[in-house]
Amino acid sequence: MAASGGGGGGVEWHVRPPNPKNPVVFFDITVGTIPAGRIKMELFADITPKTAENFRQLCTGEYRKAGLPVGFKGCQFHRVIKDFMIQAGDFLKGDGSGCVSIYGHKFDDENFDAKHTGPGLLSMANSGPNTNGCQFFITCAKCDWLDNKHVVFGRVLGDGLLVVRKIENVATGPNNRPKLACVISECGEIYIFPYAFAIVDAESKENWRWFFEQLAIILISDHRNIVFMTDRGSCLLVGIKEVFPSSPHAYCIKHLKNNLFGRPSKKLPASYRDTLVSLFAACAYARTWKKFDEAMQKLRSDGKGVVEDFLKELKLKNYAFAHFPGKRYGAMSNSQAESYNNMIKDERCMSLPQLLEGVHVHTMDLFTMRLDSSNWGSVLCPKMEKKLLKRLQTGRNWRVSQSSQDVFEVFTETCNVMVNLARCE
Repeated sequence: MAASGGGGGGVEWHVRPPNPKNPVVFFDITVGTIPAGRIKMELFADITPKTAENFRQLCTGEYRKAGLPVGFKGCQFHRVIKDFMIQAGDFLKGDGSGCVSIYGHKFDDENFDAKHTGPGLLSMANSGPNTNGCQFFITCAKCDWLDNKHVVFGRVLGDGLLVVRKIENVATGPNNRPKLACVISECGEIYIFPYAFAIVDAESKENWRWFFEQLAIILISDHRNIVFMTDRGSCLLVGIKEVFPSSPHAYCIKHLKNNLFGRPSKKLPASYRDTLVSLFAACAYARTWKKFDEAMQKLRSDGKGVVEDFLKELKLKNYAFAHFPGKRYGAMSNSQAESYNNMIKDERCMSLPQLLEGVHVHTMDLFTMRLDSSNWGSVLCPKMEKKLLKRLQTGRNWRVSQSSQDVFEVFTETCNVMVNLARCE
């Protein structure tokens, strides 16, 4: 399969504004044995959804055969022509003759709406009309003679084009094959976290309501639902109740613990208050109604009037895992609001654009930490480790996300399991 030799409708597809709803994927490239960098690519799911999804799944390993992931990881760029294109995707034979797709052997040309207007465009390699599979090429220049013959379905983002240039300039031999192996050492999807924030003069009822009204407009236009995880600021609570009356709302467990710890008289020993906080946490994290009832009975018995006063206006659905109607992963319901002032203390002295960028960077770092799988430093349970390795070797997809210092969630193809190392649960 090859890139063979129309108009572009006036759109410069290689520099068009990004669509935040489109998926973004990546290739980590090695040239020889040296890491060459990362190529990030926006897939034009808004223009060519079928072609984009084929490429996305081959990047993530979601497409499987006999239970094993099939895709671009380990694949080489087998054809490079300077000032034209770099071609890859033949993970079957490695020479440009292999073909497979998530839809079967081949699939039809979806459309030719996007054109080969410049460098960095992703386009399907083919052996004629309606013969798309796994092979693709990235343009190194404008290639308008390919318009209406090859499906353009994405583009390289940012400095990923520098990595493309590195591959483009590798010396080649017979059949334009690079003399140094240019390998996709790792690939996958980059998740973009949507978030909203406002900079206001005060946390007043009016400002909170205005913020939630703007947020509601965004969510409605994107057909999204929302789960709130907040502290119990009175103005904030009123705003959520008025604008999002049916949205699940979890209170920050950290704030609740601090509130409970501060309620008893200071004459009472700290050890007693620590015990109450520990009992309350057992209620909050109980995964079944039965365990919740047992923990609550113990908390009420030991806490007496102090606990009764604390629980008087605290509804179960706002803090108890067993009763909460939305998704909540362990201590991830902790609000980060109290940490933000310290996190952006340097940016607060800067101009508004720099302040906004500071909030953006810190927020993305937090979300990425929550998403990234944890690296286990040692074998905590040999029997479980053996089972996990067996599952991994048969191609089953396991992922571990850390919610707090001790709380982890194990994601499998069939279920999610919460693990609390501190409590051996």
